[in-house]
Amino acid sequence: MTKQYDEKNLIFRSVKAFGVENQFNQFHEEIGELMVAINHYRRGRCSLEDIAVEMVDVLQMIEALRNVYGIDDEMFNRIKDQQWLKLESQIEKIENMERFNEAP
Repeated sequence: MTKQYDEKNLIFRSVKAFGVENQFNQFHEEIGELMVAINHYRRGRCSLEDIAVEMVDVLQMIEALRNVYGIDDEMFNRIKDQQWLKLESQIEKIENMERFNEAP
């Protein structure tokens, strides 16, 4: 499917149309809906597509909050990279401890 919309423009327009306070409220609501969908999926009460819909809703709200706070792509991506590297380091520590504990 070809994208026929401009995400950044839609986010800007949504903040303008719905207001900043509503963005915070909507973010909390979308996080809650994602948590519910995950729990429902684990009990066989919804599909993976339902979870994906809620994940996209959360991502949209994250983008809206980035707009509200003025977090540009450069800052966001720099911090995202740092956080991925931090996760990698934490995983490596656990893997090294497991290998140490398995050693004869």
